[in-house]
Parts: sequence; C-alpha cells; structure tokens
Amino acid sequence: MVVLVPSYKNSLWYERNLSSIISQDYDNFTVVYVDDCSPDNTGDLVAKYIAKHNQQDRVKLIRNSERKGALCNLYDMIHDCDDDDIVVTLDGDDWFANAVVLKTINEVYQNNDVWMTYGSYQDCPGMTRGCCKPYENQIINANLFRNVPWRASHPRTFYAWLFKKIKKEDFYDPNGKWLDMAWDLSFMMPMLEMSGSRHKYVHSILYSYNNENPISDYKVNQARQGALDRWIRSKPKYNKIDQA
Repeated sequence: MVVLVPSYKNSLWYERNLSSIISQDYDNFTVVYVDDCSPDNTGDLVAKYIAKHNQQDRVKLIRNSERKGALCNLYDMIHDCDDDDIVVTLDGDDWFANAVVLKTINEVYQNNDVWMTYGSYQDCPGMTRGCCKPYENQIINANLFRNVPWRASHPRTFYAWLFKKIKKEDFYDPNGKWLDMAWDLSFMMPMLEMSGSRHKYVHSILYSYNNENPISDYKVNQARQGALDRWIRSKPKYNKIDQA
C-alpha cells in the first residue's frame, strides 16, 4: 500500500497530516510526499519532521523545483508505483480521521473483486459527514456515473494498474493543460466506469477534510470548478473491463 500526498503551501497542516499517517495501526505501507515548490517552507518543515521521527525508510520526500499542480504530481507518482500497489491519496492539508484507516482499507481489499474504494470523510471543523454514498445498481449497470451528483470522494483508493489505463489526455483542461480543479473526477469517473460493480463504498469515517484552508478550490474559484466538472462529465465514457 502506498499513501500519496500532493502538497502545496501546507506549513500549517503538514504536521497533523504526517502524524495521522505514521500513527496508523498498520505497518505494510510506504509514503510518497511531494512538495510542489511551496513558497512557505513546507518542504524544509517536512524534511525535518521525517528526520525527527526517523521515518526516512517509510516516507519519500520529493521537492519540485517548479510548481506542477496536484494532478500532474499524482500522475507521476502513480505511474512510478508497481501495478499491484494499492494507492491511497491524502491531500497535504487533510489528515486521516483515526489510526485504523489503512487497516480498514486493507481489509476491504482482501476481496479480490474490489479494484477501488471511496469514502468516507468528514468536514473539519464541524465533523459533518461529507457527500460520499453508494451508487445504486441501476447507475452501475447502465454506466451512469457521469450523470448523477458526485459521490466518490475522500479517501480515494485504487490499484495503480487501474489508474494507468486512463488516457493521459483525459487529465487535461480545454486548453490542453493539466486540470487544476475538479481533477479528482478525471480519474475517479473513468475508474468507476471500468470497475463497474468492482468498486466499494466505505461508510466508516476515514478522512478529515480541512475546511479552513483558504486556497481550497471551492474558495478560490467556484465558477471554474463547476465549469471543469461539466467538462470532465462531457468526455466519452470508459467501458467496463472484466479483468486487470
């Protein structure tokens, strides 16, 4: 299992983020943390944290010399993973909700018919449950994931081989640049479509979404976020696949 952390300007949040990872009651995982050329010293702070807590063997820190954006970083990290790695994404300003997150996810993947999971998260502060809920069978069978309100949110987990089947151009905006908002839809929707019933909704709260970050997408440009959501939904659907 590999926890991937795309991070930008998270000097206020890096410690809670990393502490929630290394305190997991589960041992068979590694971490790749990408500091995306943050101007607020995030990279140095993370490096010191890793050294202080003797996590050099578990946590790999990548420090970009120029900003690439979260989706580009995730794409590169996932394509560096082995095909059979289970990928868990954790944004750099968020944190795992408890110490049994990775153990819970690992238990779900003991079923060989599970290729990906999503859910569930809580907003912080407030502790209100997020948007995750299961897709009805009629939506799954008719491949209508793009036609209904979004449900497949944090935490997002999947086999690396499944992500690698997505066409690179589907990660780009109408101008041919990497999507900078609503980008989670660009890989979760194709993977849901390819997986069909081989995905799993997890009802337990595993993830804390940080509502206090002023650079969250919905705070920066909600109109652009909505426009890119519609753009992603308008793209051709993927067909269900029967095997890896």
